[in-house]
Amino acid sequence: MAEETKADGKKSSLLIQILVPVAIAILSGGAVPWWLNHNKPAPPAPAPLSASTPTQVDDNVASREFFIGHWQNNGEILTANGMVTGLVSTNFFENGRFEGYAMEVLGNQAEKVSQAGNWQVEILSRQYFRLSLQYDNATQAPFKGTYKIIDHNHIHNTEMNYDAVRVE
Repeated sequence: MAEETKADGKKSSLLIQILVPVAIAILSGGAVPWWLNHNKPAPPAPAPLSASTPTQVDDNVASREFFIGHWQNNGEILTANGMVTGLVSTNFFENGRFEGYAMEVLGNQAEKVSQAGNWQVEILSRQYFRLSLQYDNATQAPFKGTYKIIDHNHIHNTEMNYDAVRVE
């Protein structure tokens, strides 16, 4: 019987010797020693934002915001009445209003015509939009024109074949 007690004592002593370190490793968060984490390389720094980052706004994509500002065109414009040479200078405001003038030259006659009213943009694709103007002056017919964005400061009216330039 004394021998059985010694054997039981050795078994429990051996079990305690195994279980205590395992319990300490589990309680301390794992079996990997803490100093091994100091030898790991630092994580890479995040990449800087680039032009292709989706969170940035591409200012050459058709949008209402793209068109806000001062635009003008100068040159020959094909209208329902024929070719007109002149200057159109218009400010398009964020609130949906526009104001400006058209300096029309027909033959030897020049006439400055004030323009004001409401504007809207319909997005057709990434590069195309349709501009609609409703004039305050009831004698001026509403205008609709389709434009292609050339770059941030240039658009092309595809129906009337003229370019407009952003005036900064």
